[in-house]
Amino acid sequence: MSEIKHRDSGSNRTVTIVLCFCVAVLEGFDLQIIGVMAPAIRAAIELTPQQMGWIFSASLIGLAFGAAYGGWLADRLGRKPVLIGSVVVLGIFTLAAALARDVNSLLAMRFLAGLGIGGAMPNLIAVVSEVAAKGRVTGTVSLMFCGMPLGGVLVALLARFASGAIGWQGLFVIGGVLPLIVAALLALSLKETAAARGDRQRQASPGYVHNLFGEGQALRTVLLWVVFALTLLQLSLLLNWLPSLVINRGFAPGDAFITTMVVNVGSIIGSFTIGRACDRFGVRWPMFLVYLAMAVSLSALAIASGRETLWAAALAAGYFVLGSQFVLYGLAPRLYQHQARGAGVGAAVAVGRVGAISGPLLVGLALGAGASSGRVILLLVPLVIAAGAALFWLTYIAKDSLSREAAPEPSAH
Repeated sequence: MSEIKHRDSGSNRTVTIVLCFCVAVLEGFDLQIIGVMAPAIRAAIELTPQQMGWIFSASLIGLAFGAAYGGWLADRLGRKPVLIGSVVVLGIFTLAAALARDVNSLLAMRFLAGLGIGGAMPNLIAVVSEVAAKGRVTGTVSLMFCGMPLGGVLVALLARFASGAIGWQGLFVIGGVLPLIVAALLALSLKETAAARGDRQRQASPGYVHNLFGEGQALRTVLLWVVFALTLLQLSLLLNWLPSLVINRGFAPGDAFITTMVVNVGSIIGSFTIGRACDRFGVRWPMFLVYLAMAVSLSALAIASGRETLWAAALAAGYFVLGSQFVLYGLAPRLYQHQARGAGVGAAVAVGRVGAISGPLLVGLALGAGASSGRVILLLVPLVIAAGAALFWLTYIAKDSLSREAAPEPSAH
């Protein structure tokens, strides 16, 4: 009987992780549509660099709000309904973006699609961390988030080989229909990992602020927010502005699409290998080396002059920047108790998006003021060093949580 129960648990775990992986693919696809098609969208709607900065940031602003409320709501109502609702919102408003004909309508659709991405993200992290095998939480969450750069690869390939036939609107149609299909699969197959609590238990549980800052959590939470914000600023530049920056440096549009694809391939490799290293050797020293290498790779990307050196630097930047971010998603739930996991992760993602939101806006302003593409990328290096220092500090004060993995908690039925 115990063997049957174990097999069922393993089967449910696989289905859950695969479905969450599919959602991550769609989120990555949606987040990078604007980046890879920015030149075409800018020409079609006649947008300035400053307006493009706002377009890039609109979905990130929505993501911040969605993450803050999505995680908290899921801790109270359950992960499954909030996750499904978020995926539906993502699909509907990504589909609607294909109909945008001016800057205001596109801004609105991207903000609303961002709400869906944000609502889904902390629940993906919480669900996978709760079903992951003991000792493999960071690696499993990181592996699930490999879906995001895979979505970026897919949208880059479509932009490279099919955009002439379907246009930028066609990419939004694809990015809108697929989430609605996956939402139906989630409704049919996903098991609830955190059932809604009864009224008495809900009233007795600590509040949102207490979960984040009470009982010695304050410094952990603040340092986690700093690391998320500074790392996501770099990530947003790579995902949104990199194609335009590459073209501005004299490379062909085809080279820009390939550069985006190379960044995502690097991040897929990085998220898996860095996550495994953290599970095996602990977080502190692997991530210290990662942030050091991140600064070097961004510097190389800023000064690369030929295609081969550009792509090598892009591969390294993707490996370290995006790979480290996905590892942070696996690290965050380990800092909070089960009943506060959605709120804790959601708050970190939301505050982190402040950095992601500011990134595209600052790049737009810098380019508008005449800064070179290389100069813009070099400005990120001090921020990388600050993020690495904050994470190094966090590993000391939270060593009790990060030195061990909690056993997976049983699903509620």
